[in-house]
Amino acid sequence: MKKMQTKLFNITNFICSNLFLTVIIYIILTILFITCKKNEDLLEENLSNLLVSPEISTIDISDITQVGATSSAIINNDGDSFIYAIGVIWSEFENPLFPLSSNNDEGHYRISYKNGIQESGTYIFDFGGLSPNKTYYLKAYVSFNIDNLCNIVYGNEVSFTTEALIHGSVTDIEGNNYNTVQIGNQVWMAENLKTTKYNDGTDIIYLPDENEWSQTEQGAYVWHGNNIENKEIYGALYNWYAVETEKLCPEGWHVPSDDDWKILEAIVDQSFGGDTIWDKTGFRGHNAGCRLKTTEGWSSGGNGSDVFSFSAKPTGYRYPSGGYAMQSSEAGWWTSSENSNQDSWYRRIVYIYSSIERYAYTKTSGFSVRCVKNSE
Repeated sequence: MKKMQTKLFNITNFICSNLFLTVIIYIILTILFITCKKNEDLLEENLSNLLVSPEISTIDISDITQVGATSSAIINNDGDSFIYAIGVIWSEFENPLFPLSSNNDEGHYRISYKNGIQESGTYIFDFGGLSPNKTYYLKAYVSFNIDNLCNIVYGNEVSFTTEALIHGSVTDIEGNNYNTVQIGNQVWMAENLKTTKYNDGTDIIYLPDENEWSQTEQGAYVWHGNNIENKEIYGALYNWYAVETEKLCPEGWHVPSDDDWKILEAIVDQSFGGDTIWDKTGFRGHNAGCRLKTTEGWSSGGNGSDVFSFSAKPTGYRYPSGGYAMQSSEAGWWTSSENSNQDSWYRRIVYIYSSIERYAYTKTSGFSVRCVKNSE
């Protein structure tokens, strides 16, 4: 019995000793783990501090126009960062930052590098899509990668004001006076033509009758709906044979060509400047139409911003067959450019679209006409 008690005591002693040892080992390992983790975090922090972000400085704006400007930025990069984009961001409000708001007049222009670069240097940005006579706030920025994380650093902020529109007037052979506006290097009538005489004083044929309108190959005009009250608001509707005479506009002015319209569209659109998109047919671009439409008078919330004082009103048009349509919903203008023996190029703005349509339409159609001043 005594032997058995002794054995039990020894076993108990052994278990307790080992349990104590296990606890001691566990505590030591825990302390070692915590210490190593702290050292690892400290090492990562020190390594991150060694990776310096690139520095970017915004330089003053130059070559300011009604719709664009040139800016440049100096980038200092120590070689640790891979740069994937360099650009400028602007807004009508101070401190422009990403993400941009569609409710504000703001945007950005960037140069992208698919594989990343590590060079320092000076970068120049020519950008457009602005509005005339408006103050903008601009920063250069750089998008880069450190330790597999994407980052953006902004430069200092600068402000500038775009050039104002230049307004004027012109009078036709009948004494009708028209507001004009210089957009870029072009001077446009800011109203639709309403003359009933060519610039040599001869009368333009007035053809309210549908059959006569559809069959004539002589220059002719009407008022929409045969209602002369539309004259002052919307101007006249002309067939292309009147345009073809080259005598519709006042002396020193001309009906804009297809190319004249392309220049205008490229200037006023906020997304597509000198782009081949303007050579396409159908609705092209982003918002040139919206920026040319008047701020009231269009159907179903289709009003525009009229940023350029072009004052495009929803005049409607006359079908080749002689009927009238789309007043308050659409506006169309002839160009002087012929497409074929049957049709010529025109432009159309519709209340539900913000872009402008380029298409060729039958010469016996009735559209509005704007005039452009001849280049000096």
